[in-house]
Amino acid sequence: MLLGREPERARIDDLIAAARRGEGGTLVLRGEAGIGKTALLGYALGAAEALRVLQTRGLEAEAPLPYRGLHDLLIPLADRLEEVPAQQAEALRSALALGPEAGGPQAVAAGTLSLLAATAEAETLLIVVDDLQWVDSASADAILFAARRLPGNPVALLFAVRGDKTEFDATGLDELVVEGLGEKEALDLLVRVRSEISQPVAARLVEATNGNPLALVELPQLLDERQARGETPLPDPLPAAASIEHAFQSRAARLTDAARTALTVAAAFGDGDSGVLAKALASLGVERREALEKAEAAGILLLRPGSFEFVHPLARSALYQAAPPADLRRAHAALADALDPEAAPDLRAWHLSEAATEPDEELALALESSADRALRRGGYRAAASARERAAELSTDDESRARRFALAGDAAQLAGLSERALVLLDKALTAENDPLRRAEIQNSRGFILHWRGEFDRAREAWSQAAQVEAFDREKAAVIYHELLGPAFERGDAAGVLEMGQRSYQLATRDGGWIEFMGTTAIGFGLMYNGRAREARPFLLRGGEIAENNPESFDDPVWLGVGAFALCLTEEEVRARALYERLLGDARATSSFGVLTFVLPGIASVERDAGNWPRARASAVESVELSRDTGQTLNLASGLIECAHVSALVGREQECREFATEAAALAHETGSFISLVWTREALGALELGLGNTEQAIAELEPVQRQVVERGIGEPQMIASLPNLIEAYVRAKRLEEAEEFLAYLEKLAADSGYVGQLVPAARCRGLLASNEDFADVFELGLEHCERLPRPFERARIEFCFGERLRRSGHRVEARTHLRQAFAIFEHLGARPWAEKARSELRASGETIRAHDPAARDELTPQELKVALVIADGASNQAAAAALFLSPKTIEAHLGRVYRKLGIRSRTELARQLAPIATVTPLGDGERLAAS
Repeated sequence: MLLGREPERARIDDLIAAARRGEGGTLVLRGEAGIGKTALLGYALGAAEALRVLQTRGLEAEAPLPYRGLHDLLIPLADRLEEVPAQQAEALRSALALGPEAGGPQAVAAGTLSLLAATAEAETLLIVVDDLQWVDSASADAILFAARRLPGNPVALLFAVRGDKTEFDATGLDELVVEGLGEKEALDLLVRVRSEISQPVAARLVEATNGNPLALVELPQLLDERQARGETPLPDPLPAAASIEHAFQSRAARLTDAARTALTVAAAFGDGDSGVLAKALASLGVERREALEKAEAAGILLLRPGSFEFVHPLARSALYQAAPPADLRRAHAALADALDPEAAPDLRAWHLSEAATEPDEELALALESSADRALRRGGYRAAASARERAAELSTDDESRARRFALAGDAAQLAGLSERALVLLDKALTAENDPLRRAEIQNSRGFILHWRGEFDRAREAWSQAAQVEAFDREKAAVIYHELLGPAFERGDAAGVLEMGQRSYQLATRDGGWIEFMGTTAIGFGLMYNGRAREARPFLLRGGEIAENNPESFDDPVWLGVGAFALCLTEEEVRARALYERLLGDARATSSFGVLTFVLPGIASVERDAGNWPRARASAVESVELSRDTGQTLNLASGLIECAHVSALVGREQECREFATEAAALAHETGSFISLVWTREALGALELGLGNTEQAIAELEPVQRQVVERGIGEPQMIASLPNLIEAYVRAKRLEEAEEFLAYLEKLAADSGYVGQLVPAARCRGLLASNEDFADVFELGLEHCERLPRPFERARIEFCFGERLRRSGHRVEARTHLRQAFAIFEHLGARPWAEKARSELRASGETIRAHDPAARDELTPQELKVALVIADGASNQAAAAALFLSPKTIEAHLGRVYRKLGIRSRTELARQLAPIATVTPLGDGERLAAS
């Protein structure tokens, strides 16, 4: 019977009611051991009438074994796997041991979502997971990924978690901290456990346990009769957790030797198959039935037909911790002998490793095989643990170093970067071969770079680059990697030096190594403002990425090829390469690739004037980066979100994105992230008319950019805004100083992306006699590359100067054109500026209502864009890692907001901006 808990029961009732209504949700019950979380899960199961219940429970002993928790949860739904997208279904079959190894953890996570969503189309679900903190990490990741995307479906998810958020993070999910029982309920429970207990003693126990129900059940049984009646003092202090463990240990201590041995073996095994336990006990000369029945009578075990379990996880952990090490080793050895090596090779190998006391190469090989199986199924954490133990059991330094290195690689794939570095350091200690040491240092450099530790990454890669004496191609790749820390730090000379060295060592075979060398020197030259020299190298790198992608060992490098094409203004080709990479990443559920490529797509679409798609891509990158803990990719996504928000005038949103991005930039020491973040804030301030604030944001970083000789297009993208802000603040000398640098870079590169803003800025500074020619030249440049916002900016500045020099009629032509483009883009601050200038020229127009598409939420926008591209609801759900029902709900809201009824109308409303036809002198825009 559940005592009290009215608030907790109400929250659970609300969750189940929401699922019945088709809305669903997730609730995490968090609290200390014994506080009553499992009892509340039991209440939910009792309240789930007519719901399909799926449940699993984390077991500490099974935490190293990948997908054990997911198997228990999803195996009842195996007959629905045909309803899941093919590649996700293959990955799920592999994870559930129903098919060959396929896919990876990200595909399994996406498949878990798809399978639960497909089931929820037919029946309302209650998903219950107890002790989620002990569910194997591969299963937990998949379950949490699905939980964050199932709201809006008839699915209630209820999780019980021990510990605080530092021990198990369930960010983004509703939580309820489960506290101890109230005084009345606690006293009632004590009386039920031991009726003769006195009121003062009961009050003392309630205070000592903070109302922890398990402690309230166990502690009274430790008291003798006089203590219970209050005739002799109680032990002092009575710390709840320690007392509970002591209670179980005391019960076990009163049992026979055989029963204690049985409990030690059971504690080493965990809850499970009593047949395995029986074989293990028989090998130790223990009669199973009598021993286990004594343990059950002592209130430590629960026996069921064919299985057993501890009355509480604390009972198992208390007995395991109290057992002598020699007894534990014998228990693990007996369990290994009892397990079928064909049916349970991984669990058997793990028990053997726990029993080992000295190096054993045969056992190390068995653990390596176990790690390989885990790796093929995406169980990276399990693979790391098995390889680490194999390394410890190795009989020679070469094998030990190799296994520690492989363990480090697996730990990195599992997202355990700190652990990965420890393992790789152990590998370095044992490794003497220079080539293998270089490979280990290369892995360390990669991890450190993506952790944002750029100086340590540079040090590791510099050590790895010593392989140049033995392997020129490997060194070419490492020098390319060394571009990263220099690029992030704003070290222009370092970027060029690493690029040159990579190119000098690279082969010219049209494959992976040539790609690395040519893009490295191209980036080095471009970063230093030598765009004309960089162009052929960057084009060559893009060409290799387009024509020979199979030579790449990591698809992320295709995104680097797309970026190389962006830097040469080959934006159509870059977009095609990005889209190909995006399609493959969605099909294979490769979240790491998606979080890398989506900010690149957002940048391309932002330049092209397709701001809804830019916003949707950036927001999706941020969401996935948060889910997968990818700090650098998160920063890129946040920066793109800030840029789009600035352009459309979403002030608060822009500042929030920029604040988080700036914090990451300071945390990692990334100069480029800081530059790009300030660029977004400067654009926001300039659009709002806050010229001094724009200067304050842009001047410090852009002065450093110029002083360091950096000329990479994205690093100087805010120079024109800084120059314009100077002009409007009448700080003309400073404007001329920076414009000289911009014009030099533009003249050298011949790139539209630099020539147009340079012309705009020069037009603002030119004399009344010369400005028209400068602006006209800028508009001619605009014809070479469609960047509508840049076109509108130069049209606006041209019209502004014409009006202020007395040419009001001519001014209107350019101001109308600027207004039309700004309105179409949704650049509200800039449209208002153009409207004000038109009004000053004698033409009054009313402010338009914001475009309906601008009122769509990021999630609605993502769905709308995928549907507008022709995807079905099912295909959109698979691509965006949502359920079909969620797609349907979002699409319904999109239709209502846009006032449309068909997908054809949707595609028309979300089409990218086309060339805007200039308006004639007699035409007016929404004239009032």
